[in-house]
Amino acid sequence: MIRVTSERSEDGTTLRVEGRLVGLWVQELASACEPFIEAGGPFRLDLSGVLFVSREGVALVRELAERGVQVTGSSHFVATLLQEGNHGAAGTHVR
Repeated sequence: MIRVTSERSEDGTTLRVEGRLVGLWVQELASACEPFIEAGGPFRLDLSGVLFVSREGVALVRELAERGVQVTGSSHFVATLLQEGNHGAAGTHVR
């Protein structure tokens, strides 16, 4: 299960994600992100509350990063999962 909350500020929108990004929740996050991506403004995905990411979740976060979403707040464990196999590929840097 995940919890997604949005926070708007002068410098864009941040979606904060909490929980485990697995199974059906991967598509749920994708659906939650789409309107913000389509709006075209600055958009961040804060993963500081994410405890685990499945392969499908990793693929989604990488895709979002490639589409210009800034991914922040990952734990060392989640950041390692996201960067495995990428060897620092452009657009997939996670802070």
